[in-house]
Amino acid sequence: MQGNIAMLSRIVRGELNSKASELRRLELWEANLRQGDFEYEFLADKPRLVLAQFPPDKINPNSGKTEPCLFCGNQHLHGYGEGHRIPHCTGFVLNKITHRDGTIVYKKDGYVIKLSENFAKKNGEPYIEFGLLTN
Repeated sequence: MQGNIAMLSRIVRGELNSKASELRRLELWEANLRQGDFEYEFLADKPRLVLAQFPPDKINPNSGKTEPCLFCGNQHLHGYGEGHRIPHCTGFVLNKITHRDGTIVYKKDGYVIKLSENFAKKNGEPYIEFGLLTN
């Protein structure tokens, strides 16, 4: 995991080729990974990453974007509603991530979608759109 974060850090610092428009997204992704504090839950005896999903919009009336995925740093578009999903990750992708409590979640196991309003209520605090960090 640390090797993957180091590679991501090199990309963010510009040591590897990367589009300038991607740097901010990569910086947020790196910072969120370093925190190691993300929501997960057990489903079929396996820990799964939990991603919040935002309400549908006019362009995608039956789908909603997720918060940025910790496996790839991108938002995904899924049919609206809670439940287990298969990741749509592309580009530089992590196969697993480790929570600061030592729990490992694997991309191959998919993730669980929670509607953003339910996610906020569960955590007892307002949900911050577009990731764990805002600056």
